[in-house]
Amino acid sequence: MDGRAEIAFADDTRLGIPPDDFVTIEPDIKGVWTVIEPITNLYRYHESGSVE
Repeated sequence: MDGRAEIAFADDTRLGIPPDDFVTIEPDIKGVWTVIEPITNLYRYHESGSVE
């Protein structure tokens, strides 16, 4: 919702996350979050493989 962050994944790829972006992170993903500007998150949990 607010702020900016970046995730650096174990395979050296990086994902920039701007305000209002939508990101899905799988349970087995390994990475390090860097918060660039304070962020507000909304979470939605679902069972693996389910589609809503």
